Amino acid sequence: MANMWAFGSTEEVRIADPRGTFVRLWGYMAEHRVTLLAVAIAILAVSLLSMLPPWLAKHVIDEVIPAEVEVPGSSRSAWP
Repeated sequence: MANMWAFGSTEEVRIADPRGTFVRLWGYMAEHRVTLLAVAIAILAVSLLSMLPPWLAKHVIDEVIPAEVEVPGSSRSAWP
């Protein structure tokens, strides 16, 4: 699992009961559950909002800019 070399030991550390450890930690976080839920919702909202600029750029490229653009001095368009 975790290698504790940064603390001077090169032996591997294993958690004997991962589920029990998580349940115990979750109990300690009982008073912070609302905050944790708010943070999780904020992370999801920021992730969704970060996808907005690329989607707008796609829309501009695909829909707003005409499908064919005449290239000056050429008899053919820039895109087939």
